Amino acid sequence: MGEPRPPNLAALKKKFEDFDLGEVYDKAKAAALDPEAQNFVVLFGPQHAKIALDLGLDDFRDLQNWNNDEDYPIRWINFWNTTKQEDVIDHIGQDYGFTRRLRASITAWDKYRRIVKDQSAKENKEKKKQSEPENIHSTVIQKEDIEQGLNGVPDKHARSHTVAIQPRPDLEELSYFRLVQSSMNYITVDHGERFTCIGANWLHLRSEHDKQLVPPKHWAWLTLCSTSGKCTDTVISIHEEPNLEEPNLAGPPEDAKVALERRLKELAFMRYNTVAVLKQLSLIGIARTKDSALSLKAIREPLGRESSPRIRSSTAVPRERIAEVGSSNLFYYLFEDTLAVVPVLSSSKVALEHLTKRILRSARIKEKKTAQSDIIPELHKLGKDLRLLQHLFKSYKTLIQTILTPPDTDVSERIKLDQQARDRFRRLGDRLQLLMLNTIKEYLNEKSELSSTYFNLTAQKDSQATAQLTQSATLLAKLSVLFLPISFVTSYFSIEIPGLMDSYTPKTYWVCFGVVAAISFLCLFFFARLLMVVSDRLDAASEQLAQRVKRTLSNHKHKHKHDDDGDDHDD
Repeated sequence: MGEPRPPNLAALKKKFEDFDLGEVYDKAKAAALDPEAQNFVVLFGPQHAKIALDLGLDDFRDLQNWNNDEDYPIRWINFWNTTKQEDVIDHIGQDYGFTRRLRASITAWDKYRRIVKDQSAKENKEKKKQSEPENIHSTVIQKEDIEQGLNGVPDKHARSHTVAIQPRPDLEELSYFRLVQSSMNYITVDHGERFTCIGANWLHLRSEHDKQLVPPKHWAWLTLCSTSGKCTDTVISIHEEPNLEEPNLAGPPEDAKVALERRLKELAFMRYNTVAVLKQLSLIGIARTKDSALSLKAIREPLGRESSPRIRSSTAVPRERIAEVGSSNLFYYLFEDTLAVVPVLSSSKVALEHLTKRILRSARIKEKKTAQSDIIPELHKLGKDLRLLQHLFKSYKTLIQTILTPPDTDVSERIKLDQQARDRFRRLGDRLQLLMLNTIKEYLNEKSELSSTYFNLTAQKDSQATAQLTQSATLLAKLSVLFLPISFVTSYFSIEIPGLMDSYTPKTYWVCFGVVAAISFLCLFFFARLLMVVSDRLDAASEQLAQRVKRTLSNHKHKHKHDDDGDDHDD
């Protein structure tokens, strides 16, 4: 790369524009939603703010030599991705004292994610190819190469040999990044003399096309730093490269246009909170969101409440603490994203209500089984997603506790989080517990109750079906018993006995048939309960008789044995 050029602060300062101007505000807002945007830097204070977009490595080297002044005591450096900015991020990390491992982790996150994504696509392609039936009559000529294998595809031995000779650290790192990037609740915390860095998967708003319970996520690093080493005055935010599905541009132009618009909308949702914080660092954004309770980011306003040295309110910020207070609040609002986490509860509630209706409707006997076939998979998926969300919000609470309890080091060497921001983090932790974790726990209990209810209703339906089957079997048995005497009469009159056949007449048969059928009907339908009682009594009497016979035989056996013992004794 050659030797770095001499610092040129004049050229750098020209790249910063007044963020309180309308045209600069609109340009910065549009750039923040551009997929090709790389970074921005905001310098601000109570009365002024200015911004620069897409700075290069030399610009950041010059920024290192630019000391903060009274009008712009706070810095916010934001990177939208690390793909094309590894050198810049590594330089910034060295400037603020990041450890070598932390710098490597930040710059390697997107690189390994792309490698894992490419490998997964290749594995899926190979599985799909292997699952296709082989064409026995194929006329393709198979070519074999010593290095490439059959038709350019290495055989198993070649692949295993290739894996074996690869450097072990690369394989271990690849496996590590594959694991942590697939984990929703993975977090990381690093502390240094001039920085405190956290990394986590952050939720963001979902589009109307996303029907999943677990909202989309993206990885980001938030770092609270000290430029001068004396007080906290800088925040660095680093986002992973947008992991969006590439639109299919080969189809009709209308479909391609819709796909591109959907991709841009998803990107806007992903960057929503960061852009909301950025907009409210300008007086224009502050004026437009003054009536919004949930999206309000009070960062610049509290810093300027000291209107006169003689008149100072209880909430006024002393001049010497403006950098620490402003950067701490900026760090907090980048962490907090209420609009992204609240829809999780409503989506969970809707999913539970939908399943509740389906399960209660399944109690109907006439309900088709095909309509109930996916209830158990949906219950399983709902429980899995709720547990995943529970782990995710527990990880956020762990992050808050870690931020509020920094490591035991010398106070002068520790990054200080302002008391106002600490109080906000405490309240956020309480809200996470009361609103998110407790509600998700309640939803998990409700899901368990739904599972029990579904299985109880299924058992009830099975019992009702068994009762109907038993009733049908009883009816068939009664009909069989009804026709059994009639069959006997018919069989009797069909016997060819010469002495009897001459005395039988049709009238005799039909009279006997009618009498037997009437008696059978009366006995079966009017005396069925009496017959059951008599049958039970007979069964009980036969059991008692069997017990008595058993006891009599046993007593007789013992008596006979006693007599034999007495005879032996007399002898």
